[in-house]
Amino acid sequence: MSKTPIKDSLVVFTEGAIINFKLHGKVLPVFGLKLKNQEPRLESVVFNSPADKDKFRQRILNLIASNQLEEFVFVAEAWTTITENVDEVRRWLAKYGSLEKYPDRKEIVQVLYSSPEEEICYTTVINRGSIGASLGEWQVITRSSKLELQDLATRFQGLFAQGKAGQN
Repeated sequence: MSKTPIKDSLVVFTEGAIINFKLHGKVLPVFGLKLKNQEPRLESVVFNSPADKDKFRQRILNLIASNQLEEFVFVAEAWTTITENVDEVRRWLAKYGSLEKYPDRKEIVQVLYSSPEEEICYTTVINRGSIGASLGEWQVITRSSKLELQDLATRFQGLFAQGKAGQN
C-alpha cells in the first residue's frame, strides 16, 4: 500500500471533477481523507451556508490538532480573487462569509490536496455563458505546508500549518 494513497489518486479526483461538471454543470463537494491506522475514505459534503463551511473547516482543524489526519483532498467549486490586498479580502469574508458577491471574484473548481509536508492545489476557472458552461485549463500550485499570510483569508488552505500552530 502506498504511503500517500490520496496524493497518488489526485488524477482520479481531477478527472472526476471534469466528468461531474460535464454531466451536471457543477461539481458536488467531496472530501477524501486518510486517518491514522484507517483506510482512506470519501465523504460527501453539503454546504447550505458559510457557517456550514466554517464548521467543516473546524472539523478538519480538530482532526489535525489531534494528530489523527494524515492527508486529505477536498474537491469543490469555490469563489476566489487575485489580489495583493489580503486585508480587504479578510474584511469582506468577515462581513459576508463568502466571496460570491465580491467585485473581482472568479468562480473555480478546486482540487486541494493537503498533508503535513505539502499542499497541491489544482484550480480551473468555470466559464459560464448563455449557451452553457465549460472549464478552463488546470493550474497547479505546489508548496510546503507552512503557514502563509494568504491562508488566513481562505477557508481550506494551510490547514495543517494552522492546526499544528495551535499545538505550540
